Amino acid sequence: MAGMTYLNVSLEELQIELEHLIVKHQGIINRIEEKCKINFNFEVNGLNIYKPYDTMACAGRDNEELEVFFLLHHIQPYLNGIVTTRYERLKRKAMTVFLEFILLHELKHLDQFCRGMTMEEYKEIHSYKDNPYEIEANSFAMNEIEEDSKSNGDLIKFLLGNNINNKNEDEWIQKIN
Repeated sequence: MAGMTYLNVSLEELQIELEHLIVKHQGIINRIEEKCKINFNFEVNGLNIYKPYDTMACAGRDNEELEVFFLLHHIQPYLNGIVTTRYERLKRKAMTVFLEFILLHELKHLDQFCRGMTMEEYKEIHSYKDNPYEIEANSFAMNEIEEDSKSNGDLIKFLLGNNINNKNEDEWIQKIN
């Protein structure tokens, strides 16, 4: 279809958007920081930490501080590969909502660490899909996003399971208008 382009988002754009979302969700962050200090890290080159290619962010505890790593070099090709549309607004909306889901998911993991979860407990459950910590983090992120907009929740479900392409882009542009 003429006019179709990939999202083509840069690493810098991803980081800037995540920084805006961190400000947007400062209330949640403040509640967690009442118990534990948080550091946000933006990993752009993949050299500092090793994670499987499908890992887009991770949370962990370093003594009394909590850390979140956003693996921008993993997020970028995922977003650029799934969003092909002639609508610039839909591209940007998909990026923002997807990044917001990742941020909220990781914030729930930070909360879980503050409540006593350990990496050893987390790793005892080998299946990501059946891991109660992942189920709780996904549910929290989805609820927060749907509180803003039901169509954002629908968009996340769609992005996690499919992609936006010329067969369904008109449907999605109607939902975000």
